[in-house]
Amino acid sequence: AEKFKDPLIGLFFSPLLRFYTSLAFLSSLSSVSWLMRISLRIKTFINQKSLKKWASHSPVNHLHKWYLVEAERSRTRGRDKKSLIYYDKSIELARNNGFLHEEALANELAGRFCLSRDKRSMAVNYLLEARYLYSKWGNPYFGIPP
Repeated sequence: AEKFKDPLIGLFFSPLLRFYTSLAFLSSLSSVSWLMRISLRIKTFINQKSLKKWASHSPVNHLHKWYLVEAERSRTRGRDKKSLIYYDKSIELARNNGFLHEEALANELAGRFCLSRDKRSMAVNYLLEARYLYSKWGNPYFGIPP
């Protein structure tokens, strides 16, 4: 999708592309060469600059995305305290602004982060919330009998 991002400028797909590619880049850092790692970090940094700009114009739509990518960037750099703060901020903003699927994703990534740091009880809370939100997202009548 990155090859075709230039024609998307100005469309709502552009921020989504930068958001999800950044998350994909960061999730693959541990399995690529050091040279590719540097390239992906640079691409993520550039994407974050764009997300920050969009967030300044429309925080309701984009600020939670910026925080989630920042949480993942902090995770890859071993900045655990910052990561947790950013995950929680992303979750809060996504919840407050009605982005159920991205709230679920932020909970899932926070849960995975906590598991990787042997914080099992925290991980369980995040992952259970992610599961609940994914279920709710998949069924608009979740918890309400037909």
